[in-house]
Amino acid sequence: MSVVSAIIGTAERVPLPDVVMRAAIQRLCSRTATRLSKLGADDAAFAGRMMLRPIAEDADAARGRHDEVPASFFAQVLGPNRKYSCCFYKTDATSLQEAEEEALRQTVEHAGLADGQAILELGCGWGSLSLWMARQFPHARVTAIATSQAQRAYVEEEARLRGLLNLRVVTADMNVFAPEGQFDRIVSVEMFEQMSNWRKLMTRARSWLTPEGRFFMHVVTHRSGSHLLDPADPDDWIAQHVYTSGLMPSHHLVRQFDDIFAIEKEWCWSGTHYQRTANDWLANFDAHRDAVEGLWRGGRSLDASLALVPARDRRPVRLCRRNRMGRQPLPHEGRRLACMPRPISPVNCPRTPTSMSPATDRGPGAAGSHRPLAGARHPCRHRLHR
Repeated sequence: MSVVSAIIGTAERVPLPDVVMRAAIQRLCSRTATRLSKLGADDAAFAGRMMLRPIAEDADAARGRHDEVPASFFAQVLGPNRKYSCCFYKTDATSLQEAEEEALRQTVEHAGLADGQAILELGCGWGSLSLWMARQFPHARVTAIATSQAQRAYVEEEARLRGLLNLRVVTADMNVFAPEGQFDRIVSVEMFEQMSNWRKLMTRARSWLTPEGRFFMHVVTHRSGSHLLDPADPDDWIAQHVYTSGLMPSHHLVRQFDDIFAIEKEWCWSGTHYQRTANDWLANFDAHRDAVEGLWRGGRSLDASLALVPARDRRPVRLCRRNRMGRQPLPHEGRRLACMPRPISPVNCPRTPTSMSPATDRGPGAAGSHRPLAGARHPCRHRLHR
């Protein structure tokens, strides 16, 4: 057992002050950043290794360790919309509920959603976006894919209570999922980090879209490079307790798959938004600690450590802000992509999406470059097309 894993084990068993936990987390992030800087960023090689893996590895273990935590716990910790992903804080005074709603509003706008569409959400979590879409677009047909029975039951009950008859929730293993019919929009928020073979899943997603369809993907990315999460590594806390399989993609990993989807538009969110989201969750956890502990007095254990190191924005990039940290960086930033599917030719094998729509082939010799489409003005969140 390494010194780091021994310290992590102690921190899991003994209640330590937040200042100690944050210092330890900061140290772990620093170690990872140093290791990645030595390896260098080779997204092409990383994307090639991803092709050897299944779409979702060890899906049953991931559900049992993370997604099957009961809804009553998340009711105490998350905001009122149960948004289990990054929220967006417009001002210093923005509350968690306001940040949830702003993030949902931006997702609807960036994905190009409209009433009457057939919409597929991959990885609906506790239903914040699915319920939002079904309410805002009463004539749309919304299909939400849940990765656990607990999530599906909660979202279905909320839809029933709200009278939302246009929302259907399905529990599925992404390795074998095959929807009925095609969709005008596919939306995915912080689900692709748990997927190991983007090429295979994106190729399938392309076939689920109508000819003019778009795919919108929001992922948490690393500015230095992509790396796999390894649950066998005792020093990898995230892999052991949050994503038991999956990866941390780089900002530009998605461009390794532009023979499947072309990036139509992209946006970046600063990592400080996730910092504030996690700190608000931690504040809720502390405020409801007695209720949370009561959920596990029957003998269940709970992994509930939440802390992030400080970070701040430094400079804008075109029309969006890309996080540039101070001396002690927070490695993760939110990346939102909108992509369009590309025609698959016999010469080019499929690659990856973000927020997608159909596009024309760039022709021979163009596989290694990206030609921006008309109106694609923003780096970082992507809407993709075929």
